[in-house]
Amino acid sequence: MRSNTDFRQIHQTIWQTNKATDATDTTNVASSGQEESTSENAEGVDDSMTLLAEKEAEVLELNDKLLRSLAEMENVRARMQRQIDDSRKFGIQSFVKELLDVADNLQRAAGSVPSEADSADLSAESTIAMLKNLREGVLMTEKQLFQVFGHHGVEKYNSMGEKFDPNLHMALFELPSPEAENGTVGNVVKEGYTLHGRVVRPAEVGVVKNA
Repeated sequence: MRSNTDFRQIHQTIWQTNKATDATDTTNVASSGQEESTSENAEGVDDSMTLLAEKEAEVLELNDKLLRSLAEMENVRARMQRQIDDSRKFGIQSFVKELLDVADNLQRAAGSVPSEADSADLSAESTIAMLKNLREGVLMTEKQLFQVFGHHGVEKYNSMGEKFDPNLHMALFELPSPEAENGTVGNVVKEGYTLHGRVVRPAEVGVVKNA
């Protein structure tokens, strides 16, 4: 039969063997955990790099869109500025064109007076006929001129006998007029004009002031 000493040695050997096995298993588990952790870290880095590349591509795309938008805005601004400049230069083109017709009639009126009228002895009949033609030409020109004004919103307003209004009239002098009320317009030196209802030239007038 085996002695107690032998049983103790066998039991100690088994315990040491189990301890060595546990240590090996622990080492293997730790090693496996490290490998999994390393793999996870590598995958995380790859994901971060991919996301960074995507964001960089988005930034480049947005920057390109911004530059295109700025360029388009500059083109629009330049185009609008050209239109404004053209409006300033040629906005009165139609007005000028109609005024040229008035100038033509004025030349015709002046041409109705013969050039020799300054030096030649004209008869009374010839003088009357010449003055009649001249007057008709001037009246025709005046009529056409006011038609042109009307087409473009320019209107002459009446001031004679009206109450003096500093918004419409410019007083040049005072004059007595027993038939008129004090503070009314008794004389018009220059007519007043409006453009679409706004005064562009006030009438120059004399204002009634009775003693």
